[in-house]
Amino acid sequence: MSPEEEALGAVVRALDLLAIPYMVTGSVASSYHGRPRATHDADIVIDPSLLQIVPLVEALTSGCDRAGRLSSL
Repeated sequence: MSPEEEALGAVVRALDLLAIPYMVTGSVASSYHGRPRATHDADIVIDPSLLQIVPLVEALTSGCDRAGRLSSL
C-alpha cells in the first residue's frame, strides 16, 4: 500500500469512527469509477457537526508524526 493510500485509509477510519458523513472525490474517485487521471490525489468532502470538529482534529493529529505526516490511526 502506498503512503497516500495509507493516509486516505487513516482519514476514512477516523471519519467512520466519528460517524462523520463524507465523500471521496478527485482522481481517486475518478479512477475507482474507471476514468483514471494522472494526479493521483484524493479530495475528501466532509460534513461534520459542530460537536464532531474537535474529536476529528484530535483523532487526526494524534496520528501524526513529528513532521506532521499522518500515520495509521
